[in-house]
Amino acid sequence: MRKLFNTTALLLICLLAPSVAHAGMRMTLFAINSKAIAEAKKDPRKLEAFIETEGPHSLDIDKSWHGIHYLLTGNASKPEAGIGQIILGGKEIGEDQGYGPAHYFTAEEVKELAVLLKKETPEKLAARYNPMAMQKADIYPEIWVRDDKEALEYLLEYYKRIVDFYARAAKHNQAILFVIN
Repeated sequence: MRKLFNTTALLLICLLAPSVAHAGMRMTLFAINSKAIAEAKKDPRKLEAFIETEGPHSLDIDKSWHGIHYLLTGNASKPEAGIGQIILGGKEIGEDQGYGPAHYFTAEEVKELAVLLKKETPEKLAARYNPMAMQKADIYPEIWVRDDKEALEYLLEYYKRIVDFYARAAKHNQAILFVIN
């Protein structure tokens, strides 16, 4: 996987300009009804409008997405069947949003994934945490060795939010749309 930015430059930006420290590849998930997915397939403007509207139906998981994917799959970029799909899987929809098109899971897929997520505990993820291996695999945002335990806590906190988000979407029979931008 190619590096999309210079890590040193990003670190300098974060240290010198805290107001732009949130820039970078952030993932947002949206819980939506199946009708909205069908409409977005027909009209890309509806997809764009939905993605631009964050609120109670959305979850920003910041830059944790790649680290969580690694803890779930043990690899940098290959979505695995089942739970290993939640970050890099799903079906593509629409145009490039900055780092590729949005992806989605149907309401039925969300229900299946919600069950799998509850079984994959934070303790299991923590046991797979290996900062050196993550650095070697270029897992974004490359903070693992530097931040060690704090980076693990960051991943586990966002993982818990993802589990809760999928559970709520499953309960309400919603699809999930997600995008990195």
